[in-house]
Amino acid sequence: AEVPRAMLHVVLVAGIVALCAHAAIETYGHWESGLRPGDSSYGAVVYMLAALQGFFAVTIAVMGLYTLARSLAGLLHAQRRVTFDNTRLLWNYTVAQALLAAAVVHLFPRLTG
Repeated sequence: AEVPRAMLHVVLVAGIVALCAHAAIETYGHWESGLRPGDSSYGAVVYMLAALQGFFAVTIAVMGLYTLARSLAGLLHAQRRVTFDNTRLLWNYTVAQALLAAAVVHLFPRLTG
């Protein structure tokens, strides 16, 4: 069963917004808490992971918008799906990396005391 094209567009845009919002909120939350990258090695790691997530969020936003544009132009279908597949692969990696980074930043300090 093929997913309706309009549903693909809505999910793609919502995913881009969610991924970019996550990166921004995560960074802003640490900044507002008073954590600074120059204060400790933990602060440096937190901001390095936030910057990495921000980079991937921007990359996914560009790739997602490009995929959306190709789909709207009728250039994305069952025989020409490499754009979608490449975006999906990087998207999956980005989400997995974000979950791992969140575990390192939020769970590790709680588990170690």
